[in-house]
Amino acid sequence: MKLRPVWLVSCVCASVTVGAIAFTLYQNHRADELVREAHARLEMSLVAAPDLDRLQISTAISLLKRAEELGRSAPEDVGYLHYAAALEDLQRGDLILADAQVEIAHARLGWTADLHVAAGAIAMRREQLAAAEEHFGEALSIAPHHPRALLYASDIAFDRGHPDQALRLLDTLAHAETSAGCVFNRRGLAREAVGQLDGAREDLRRSARLDPQDPSPMINLGRLLRREGDHVGSLESFRQAIARAPTEPDAHLGAGLALASLGDARGAHAELARAMELAPHDAEPVVALGDLSADVGESAVAIGFYREALAREAGDATSWLKLGNALALARDLRGAADAYHQALRREPNLAAAHNGLGVALMRLGDQAASAELTRAAELDAHDPHPWMNIALLREHAGDRSGARTAWQNALERDPSSAVAQSRLAALP
Repeated sequence: MKLRPVWLVSCVCASVTVGAIAFTLYQNHRADELVREAHARLEMSLVAAPDLDRLQISTAISLLKRAEELGRSAPEDVGYLHYAAALEDLQRGDLILADAQVEIAHARLGWTADLHVAAGAIAMRREQLAAAEEHFGEALSIAPHHPRALLYASDIAFDRGHPDQALRLLDTLAHAETSAGCVFNRRGLAREAVGQLDGAREDLRRSARLDPQDPSPMINLGRLLRREGDHVGSLESFRQAIARAPTEPDAHLGAGLALASLGDARGAHAELARAMELAPHDAEPVVALGDLSADVGESAVAIGFYREALAREAGDATSWLKLGNALALARDLRGAADAYHQALRREPNLAAAHNGLGVALMRLGDQAASAELTRAAELDAHDPHPWMNIALLREHAGDRSGARTAWQNALERDPSSAVAQSRLAALP
């Protein structure tokens, strides 16, 4: 009887020990589940998350912190938490903090493919394309089929003017990510850039089917069809884009341009005005409204739109050129010359601006006209207009020989020019 209390104490201790072990095992198991769920959120496919959003990232961080509270504090766990924090800082636009988090993660994980991709994304946000390209290349050397490394590397290749390189990367990615609309949208653009127009249309339509909410593939298809002269098909694509995203300015801009090409000036004006409203800092819809006004002979209205476009984006040489053309039609030759000068300040080799300036100066009686027209003829080897204007300048100066040569040069560029033929024939 005296031994019973000892036996009871032993049983209680054993039960406590077993319970403690069981609780520890449960904590470890739960921590493992939390870490796996966090990894799943940060490694979602391009179908589920073309661009990781802040909700997924912040949820992953919360899961990792809960796992840390349950005892997961190995260097790789801490490193992964800082990697997730880097993604969150990147999404917030805090690149300094994102860099710091990458450094801490690197100290604990070494350079993983995911960490290289995060560092590359930070460099992309800073427009440091060479550094970003290097990081994505390192990521692909570790994991040759890493989806986001392939995706972002293709974006850089395209932005740097290498669509053939982008296409190779996207071909690899499309083979693995057969249901990712964003991949086929990008590949459609790359195919268009290298001249594979049938493949481009196919990819853009496939992208639109795979992601019925995204207006981008329909906008890109509309642009391609408009480029090919299929204005009816282009308009239908842009209207589908508007149905998907009624407040997407590029969709309304494209619809306006397609309607203008189809001769529906009123419908075009309505769509372009809507695009202008939706994108209050974008000059492109305003320029398009100027072009529409210029096409119907409303020079004063066109001038107003071009000035508004330049108020939005003063560095655009083409807008200055169009303003110069409109001012010239309105017989404001001084204003036209100033606009052409502004265009050439921004793009010194813009042949059309040299030609326009030469014409304005010629009408103003300025001797600098000849040099401007000659420069235009040198810069554009196909346009007959600079030579035609030089011919008129030579005729006005009484230089029949020089005029004859200039009309002949114009005819070499455009043998069908009735004006050049008649003026050349009229010279004695």
